[in-house]
Amino acid sequence: MNNTTNNEENLSDAPQADQSLNGIRGWLILPAIGLILGGILGVISLVIILDTYQELSDLGYGGFCSFLIFSQAALLGLTVYAVTQFFNKKKRTPNIMISLYGFNFLSLMLLTVLSPNEAFANEFGTSLVQQAIMAAIWIPYFMNSKRVKATFNNN
Repeated sequence: MNNTTNNEENLSDAPQADQSLNGIRGWLILPAIGLILGGILGVISLVIILDTYQELSDLGYGGFCSFLIFSQAALLGLTVYAVTQFFNKKKRTPNIMISLYGFNFLSLMLLTVLSPNEAFANEFGTSLVQQAIMAAIWIPYFMNSKRVKATFNNN
């Protein structure tokens, strides 16, 4: 037998993803909704932050607000990228989703730690706990789910 035949046999022996699991259905609907809402809420949040920047800067929170704008803009950009990859079912989607959950968690952690007062710290701390729960659920899901492996396989 030549190498070509051996390679073809090896490819045919490789486990194939269960096609009944292919598609944005089941639990994948929840991250899909989260991405769409996250994008919409990200734009609204960024507009509100930009609108109140001068007022917050006058109160001495300009540096903090600048970091908030930067992190919110980066999160929005990553969300938009994740949406395009997710709905085009690209192979890199699971890694992008894991990065999105991780970035959101880390940015909220930094915002909580760097908060200039207790009110900001409490607000970001609450969001941090929520994001920690989301990350604890969805990161393992995107790493291990058979549906994820069957769905996100486009180059």
